Amino acid sequence: MKPVSLFVFRYIFNTKFNLHFHKIAKDTCQKCDGYKAKIDALEDGHAKEALITEQELHHRKAEAARDKKIKNIEEAKQSNGTKAVLTFDLQKTLPTPVLSAGIAYYKRQLWTYNLGIHDDVTGIGNMYAWSEDVASRGPQEISSCLKDHFERNLPNTTKEVTLYSDSCGGQNRNIKMSVMLSKILHSHPSLEVINQKFFIPGHSFSTCDQDFGIIEKEKRYHKNIYLPDDSKKKAPKFVVTKMDSFKFFSCAELLKNEITNRKMSVDNNKVEWLKMQFIQIRKTDPKKLYVKYTVDEGLTDFITVDLTKLRRGRRSNGFKHDFTPLYPTGRKITKEKKSDLMDLLNYIPPVFHDFYINWATADDADDSS
Repeated sequence: MKPVSLFVFRYIFNTKFNLHFHKIAKDTCQKCDGYKAKIDALEDGHAKEALITEQELHHRKAEAARDKKIKNIEEAKQSNGTKAVLTFDLQKTLPTPVLSAGIAYYKRQLWTYNLGIHDDVTGIGNMYAWSEDVASRGPQEISSCLKDHFERNLPNTTKEVTLYSDSCGGQNRNIKMSVMLSKILHSHPSLEVINQKFFIPGHSFSTCDQDFGIIEKEKRYHKNIYLPDDSKKKAPKFVVTKMDSFKFFSCAELLKNEITNRKMSVDNNKVEWLKMQFIQIRKTDPKKLYVKYTVDEGLTDFITVDLTKLRRGRRSNGFKHDFTPLYPTGRKITKEKKSDLMDLLNYIPPVFHDFYINWATADDADDSS
């Protein structure tokens, strides 16, 4: 076969394929960077070899998490709707208002939060958006969005859902998130198992990142954004849900009356939250966590953590208490932030002024969650 000319090759390559080249815009892995710096600096061959072995183990764990996700998605696609795989992540905070006026750079602005929940089986991206005067961005807010998503988007045939996320301890991997998911599972009509799996930091390559990239690209075409609701303009390809304060729930009553955050497993082993890569919750035992320090189901046995609070020597399998409103009286912003936002009204059309003027304030915003 006679090859085509370089000109024809370039023309076909650039016009017939949807390919783009760009530098990686996400953060690199801190562990990988640390390993590289130490390995490059070491002269001792044995010490360098030991570090290289540690680095390879770290890479294998990262690859195992990604490979396991691909396998879970294939299993879900062949399950006739009984299994679901969801990836969720919180986008970097979005400032409101977004103004072209330079003074906005020096003023406090309202933060808008956006939780992406990507259905890896259907390919549908869902965005749950709210502003900081509605709620914060802790584990109870994240799990409240998951609760809303389960109730509205999971088919009645779904019995098992696998959640993938980063391993942020303050949002995704902690006792509050586990208790919220346990209660959600206990109340759901069809779900029997919730699997929560965590990517290795710096190696997630989450499908939510791809969704957020589309939003960031779309933002370039909107020089001015005056309200948090304008986030719908930035996400035309996604299902956008506005989260109001009444949609956010607290597990405080459960933690107080029904749950004990035990530091030891039933086998008397120390529970290490920071090392967990796999947490399974079962409807048959909603107050027990089945934990692994690897994402693979078959390599090792689960470590069982019993969270049940003993009452007169008895254990209650179900939940007697329900969720309570997380912000029953709303959430307030600081007076300093409102003052700065009032200064920006000169650059915001008057039709939007009431949104900013009517905010309640407090000396210290309630950021507990």
